[in-house]
Order: sequence, then C-alpha cells, then structure tokens
Amino acid sequence: MTKLSITTLILLLLVAGASGCTAGSGDDAQLAVVVDTDMGIDDVRALIFLLESGEVDIRAVTVAGTGIAQCPEAAISAAALLRTFDRADIPVACGLEVPLEGYNTAPTTWRHEATLLAGMDLDRSGLADTIGEADVLLRETLSENDGLIILALGPLTNIAPVLSDRDLADAVSEVRLMGGAVEVGGNVVSFTNFTAEFNIWIDPTAARQVLESGVPVSIIPLDATNSVPISPATMDVLATSTTRASELLRGFYDANPLQGGVFHWDDLAAATLVDPTLVEFEEMPIAITTDQQSDELGRTTRVASGEGIVARVAMSADRDRFERLFFQTVTGSEATTRDAWIPDATVTFDGARCAYDGPDPPPPDLALEIVNNSATPPLPTQTSSIWILRDLPSDVSISCAITLSDVHELAGVRLPN
Repeated sequence: MTKLSITTLILLLLVAGASGCTAGSGDDAQLAVVVDTDMGIDDVRALIFLLESGEVDIRAVTVAGTGIAQCPEAAISAAALLRTFDRADIPVACGLEVPLEGYNTAPTTWRHEATLLAGMDLDRSGLADTIGEADVLLRETLSENDGLIILALGPLTNIAPVLSDRDLADAVSEVRLMGGAVEVGGNVVSFTNFTAEFNIWIDPTAARQVLESGVPVSIIPLDATNSVPISPATMDVLATSTTRASELLRGFYDANPLQGGVFHWDDLAAATLVDPTLVEFEEMPIAITTDQQSDELGRTTRVASGEGIVARVAMSADRDRFERLFFQTVTGSEATTRDAWIPDATVTFDGARCAYDGPDPPPPDLALEIVNNSATPPLPTQTSSIWILRDLPSDVSISCAITLSDVHELAGVRLPN
C-alpha cells in the first residue's frame, strides 16, 4: 500500500483573445507594455520570453511588494535581468508592501526562496540606487505614453490606485492579468479556501478596483494555465539549449529541482500578447469576493448578466502551440512535451475515490501525474498536475484528501487529523 502524508496530498489537489492595442504607427509596430510583476520564477520566465520575442516594447517594469518576492531585492533582480538582456534602459520600481485591504501574504519561506532566485546567474551590482517608486513610475509612464497595455503578473496592489485617476486610466488600452480561477479550484494553500488563485487572493480589493476602473480587462486564469503544466520534459528541452535565456532558467532549476504542481502561469499570459490565439477568450461578467471574513476571499466568479464587470477571460489554452512558441523564443528550437514524458505512476481522482496505478511500494523519487476528474468546483476540474516527489519513505500509501474532515482514501483507512 502506498501512502503519502495528508499535507502532501492536499497540496497535490489544490495546486492541481484578440491582441491588445498597438502603440505607435503601422501594422508592424511593437506592442507598448508596462509589466507589473512580483518576480516569482514564472514572472522571470515571462520577462525572458518578452525580452527575447522582439514583439513587445517594455516601457517600464514595476514590482508588487505584496507578491511572492520581496522588495527591493525583487526589483534589483528585475533590473539585473533587464541588463542581462541589454535593456538596462528600462526603468524599474518597487511598490507597496501591504495589500490595499487585509493582510494576506505568501508564507515566509516561499517569499525568501522567491526573492533569492537561487541559481540564476544575475549581476545585481550597482543597481540598488536605480530602483524607483512604482506609483511615481507608473504615473509618469502612463502620462507620457497613450495606449499602453499593462501586463499584470502579480497582485494588483500597484495598479489599482493609479487607475483610480481617470486621465491615467484613459491612457491604458488594456490590463491583461494573470489571475483568478473561474470554473476550477484555486491554488492558495489553505485548509478552508479552495477557490482563490494566489494573485487575486493576496489583494482582492485591488483586483476588484481594477475591474471597476473602466479599462478593458483580459484575464488569464487557472482555467487556461492548468492546460500548460511544466514537467521533467520541460527541463530536458532547456538542457539541450545554450541560449542565454535557457542557461539562466536551467541554472535556477538546477538549484531548485522541479517539485511539481507547476504551470506556465505568467509566461502563458505574456505569450498571449504575441499570439492571442493561444487561448480561447470568452466575455463574461466577473465578480471578486472581497469580504475579508469569507472562506472564499479572492474567489473570481462568473455571475449573471447585468451583475459584476464584463471581462475577457481565457477559459482554455492550446498546450502544443504555446510550447512551440515559448521554446522557439527561449531556446531557439520548437518543442512540445505532451508525449515526451512518461510518469512512474498516476493517481486519478473522480471526486469520490483515488485510483493509483504505479509501483508498490513507490521508489524514493516518484514522478507522479495527478489526473483530477472531479465533476464540480471548488475542486479543480479536469486538471492534470505533474509532481516529482522526493525522498519518500518505504512505508507510505496514496490517498486523496479534500479537507482534514473529508477524506477519500485508496486504502480504506481514515488518516489521522
């Protein structure tokens, strides 16, 4: 019998459009973009993709201090990354370190690890004094550039206050954000909140204000990013390339081995600027739960016509086409990974029970695919999540835990609370 800890399995299950307006003249003009980021590794992948694509003109980078990495260190890393790609001319700034309302934050260990970007060979020397204030930089950039797109890859703490200025909001053609979970479960690690996505959950009040700003909003939620998992095959593609982009990413993953439940979150959002047909957009009215006492704080919900705010929402993504574009841009060669990786074992969940197909007992390092076929939210629906479980003990069993009080087991023995 194979059994994993209840914490691990809860994590396994929880984790488990038209182009923007073009600034400038001519059909071939680059998209003018401000990138607002919290500098997690998926943000770094997104920035690298944009810097290498040649399709986007980044006018400024602002860092949300409320997100996964901490300011000013995260902003210094952003400036170092820009300098690595010969774009030291792009200004970088740090923003607020607390949400507009509430106190949600990532676990301290997550923030520490994300801030380090260990293994990524970045020269941060001499950059501390170049970091500005996000509010000032955003206002200046929007004042000087009409028709900009804001690509928001973290919590929206920096963006919401600026868009409350009507003149500045009118200068923005679109906010394209990675965030939310509409018809799938969330990815906040919590025993009570199964519905919220991290970026929205950190500062749901800011997210609601952005929706209400009057600026057109396009959302790339987990509904789409769940289609583009990262697997060991992703690492294999990076390993075959010697571009500066792939070497930077490979250095990070060498120092931080792939664990699992990881997707191309922010890089998918960035790639839709280059090719909006990578995702299927739907227009729908969206509401965000901002009640700080709610177990669904940060939930993004499709509501009835006439309620909420209408946004374009990407409800699916084309994995093969995205990977070809991403790898062509980052490594110089097209690749797809759908059929390039075979897991050691598979756990399938239908909402009521688990089915385990794999070695018994499992090897100490188990490459596992979680296939979630549960029928209804708040659990993720029709989601495939890839996990690399390391240093497993010899006496374990696989179970699917929904909450501490609601456990569906393969072994038929209730796990202790």
